[in-house]
Amino acid sequence: MSRVAAGLISVLTAVVCFSVWAADESGLAEALRQHYKLASPRLSVNGDSTIEPGTILVVRKEGIVSFGDKDASYASLCPSEVEDGAVRAPRNPACTTLAPASRRLLKPSERVCLTAIDVAESLDTVSLFLATCNPSDLAHASGTNRAVVVFHFPKRSQAKITASKVEAVIGESLSENGADTPPPPDPVAAQDQLPPPGTAAGGPIVAVGQTVEQVQAALGAPSVIAYSGVNMIYLYPSVKVIFHNGKVSNILQL
Repeated sequence: MSRVAAGLISVLTAVVCFSVWAADESGLAEALRQHYKLASPRLSVNGDSTIEPGTILVVRKEGIVSFGDKDASYASLCPSEVEDGAVRAPRNPACTTLAPASRRLLKPSERVCLTAIDVAESLDTVSLFLATCNPSDLAHASGTNRAVVVFHFPKRSQAKITASKVEAVIGESLSENGADTPPPPDPVAAQDQLPPPGTAAGGPIVAVGQTVEQVQAALGAPSVIAYSGVNMIYLYPSVKVIFHNGKVSNILQL
């Protein structure tokens, strides 16, 4: 066989494989969008902005980072990741050191609407774009938080990804409304995200060495975020928490 013929066969094979691969991607995305109805904005008869919620998902696991509407761009820049059943914080260090005041972890049992689904070209990740969604008060959407969760799957060479498999994996972290109740937090996984057990004056403990995520999980979003040199300062009504290199270095009662 000549080199030209061999090269032509290689090109044709690549084109056929790419066509099948692209069709698989399109088919998976379409199947997921048929299963999960996306939320969409609407205007009421009196001109008020409302939301058609679509499929409502219930948060089942700790660790999904969200941002307020005014900081919605952070959600795409700082997605949470799910791999092997574990929720991972955003990998970019700037997502912690430069996090806006609206940043907070979604709580188990909290409800979210699905606003978009993205299937990566390599078919090894599926991303869900979420907005906190109170079904009883959908007319007031200005207080929503936004989050992006990236689910990692085996490479195509290892296993073919089907819509049913994707839905099962998603359901471990975000179950469909009414499917089941959130399980208790995994005590091992929670050690990386939550403060240690115990209370102080009836409230959660904050200790030196904890991360920004642990402090926010204990105290919520701060009233003010300030900076002093390389230090970041979280101000709460009764306490000031000082971070150095992303961890608590000092705690001052106010």
